[in-house]
Amino acid sequence: MSVESNLVSAERRLIDGIPSRRTGDEGTQRQPIVLARSFLRGGLVSGEKAKRPWSHPVSNKVLLIAVVVGALGSAAGAPPIAIVLWGWAFIAWRKRKKEERAALGGAPVAGALEVPDDRQPLADDPRSAWAYRRYCGGLEPAPVSPVLAERILATLQPGDHVELIADAATCAGWQVDTMLKKARPSSGAAIALRTLRGWIVADRKTARITVAPGPLAKGRAVRTADAVTWPVSGLAMELSAPDRPKFTLKVFLDRLNTVDLDILEEGAGAHIRRLPEAPEVPPAPDPDTMTNFEPALPTGLPTDWKAAEEIAQAHMCEIGFSDARLTGAGRDGGIDVTSALGVAQVKMQALPVGAGLVQQLRGSRPDAAHHLFYSTSGYTSAALEAADQTHVGLFTITSSGAVSAVNDMAQGLVRTSGIRSGVYPEGPDLKQWAQELCDRVMTAVNSTDAKRAAHHERYPGQWKRVAGYQLQALKNLDNRPTTFESAKAAVIFYHHNELLAAVYFRELGIPYPGGAGDKVSEELEDFYS
Repeated sequence: MSVESNLVSAERRLIDGIPSRRTGDEGTQRQPIVLARSFLRGGLVSGEKAKRPWSHPVSNKVLLIAVVVGALGSAAGAPPIAIVLWGWAFIAWRKRKKEERAALGGAPVAGALEVPDDRQPLADDPRSAWAYRRYCGGLEPAPVSPVLAERILATLQPGDHVELIADAATCAGWQVDTMLKKARPSSGAAIALRTLRGWIVADRKTARITVAPGPLAKGRAVRTADAVTWPVSGLAMELSAPDRPKFTLKVFLDRLNTVDLDILEEGAGAHIRRLPEAPEVPPAPDPDTMTNFEPALPTGLPTDWKAAEEIAQAHMCEIGFSDARLTGAGRDGGIDVTSALGVAQVKMQALPVGAGLVQQLRGSRPDAAHHLFYSTSGYTSAALEAADQTHVGLFTITSSGAVSAVNDMAQGLVRTSGIRSGVYPEGPDLKQWAQELCDRVMTAVNSTDAKRAAHHERYPGQWKRVAGYQLQALKNLDNRPTTFESAKAAVIFYHHNELLAAVYFRELGIPYPGGAGDKVSEELEDFYS
């Protein structure tokens, strides 16, 4: 079975396993999300209090107790106790204020993370770069200080990444109806980050960071009405955290029914353009060393010899002969395209090109560094043998205008590094590497039972969220382009989609690329072995 059919069948099986988000008479109109209250099953913190990289050394409650006890001590005739407690409370309060100022971008305190002022950690870190770029492209993004950004990133667990960043507001208790009417503060008081595994909420004023692992909401999650616009439009939800039992979070969205809302409800699998590297995914190879790459060219039916020559010239420019130009009509000795590093001849004829023309090209310009031959009708076996002996790169031009490398010399010429140095380093074959990547993805998908995998989710509903990543990877690989603008573009495309697929297995604790190995085949021939 071909990889295309494997991808299609796997995609259909995954779609069948994902419950629809619309039921009844909802039609195409999204409805407010109402989620049942649920406790974290095997969550990120396993019932233990999450360790934050930074928090206030002394809470307001402790300071208040110290002041009250000091006052009682003074009233009871024990001034030394009052002086000690009041002094300690004052010092603790001053220390907390210094750390708050540091978190807001002020002078760093002892032991604080040293981050240059010109850095943008959220933009530089691959775990948050895509989400932060989208946030900065919003209507009124508020700045995030480098120190606060570093502390936010320090809360991310290994393997987690940010899906959405938005300005936010919070209040104590579950008060969704009240928060729905709240408008975005002009200063952007809080910032909320939806990650693959939960929420991170950072207060810009107090630098308090709250981590709420789990689903979109622990109680209700309701969006504002469609008629409500910026700066009130958004989504309010009831949450809880290890150090903050009940609170309400409202994230402000530029518009409803947008990508932001889809990310919150379904996950970022269908949209995300940057993922961090994963240890289970092989690193992407160096594009400059890839062989057997055919760049995308302006296509068009070569109706005459002039059109064929223009296609050859464009192809030479794409593979590194940047100064390639047509020689034009005249006594060119059979050379149709020339550059400082090579020459080319183009033939548009009914019969395949023979060995004589190939040898003639080599003999006409023996001092040229590279010799390229383009034919619209292919080559004879004698021409292929002559090209290998004389080191001529053979290319064919199809009726659609696409160019393909015919022999090993032509495949080497498509690499810019080979052209610049005159040496053709042996690197991985791009087509073979891409096929092996698709095979790894399909091996993991075909050996994993989706229904059993759902039992390994970290919180209720996570399986559906991460399944969107795998589904998007299968769609992309199934509809992959036939040509790319560059080898780098091809490598990025395939590597990104493998990272997408690997998210599903990593979050559910399933080995990749081996898969769970618990898939039971339903094919008829498997029962008659």
